[in-house]
Amino acid sequence: MEHKLDITITFSEDRTSFITTVLEPESGLYTEFESPFSPDEHPVFNDDIGNEIYSWLTLWEETEQEEDDDDIDYGGLDDEDD
Repeated sequence: MEHKLDITITFSEDRTSFITTVLEPESGLYTEFESPFSPDEHPVFNDDIGNEIYSWLTLWEETEQEEDDDDIDYGGLDDEDD
């Protein structure tokens, strides 16, 4: 399984913060978050980008699992002819 995310980073005018845009090109969905810029430590950015990537990984895994479940042949047991 391979998926792509496009990441764009834009500095604020005073370079004290930056906006990160994460776009999932297949769906067109995107998220933006602002983080303070610090050359030494960046825990806010680490948490934000990590959470965003893992949310996509979870969604993709759930989607793949649902598609796998849809491919299972239950021998007519899944038909609901009531």
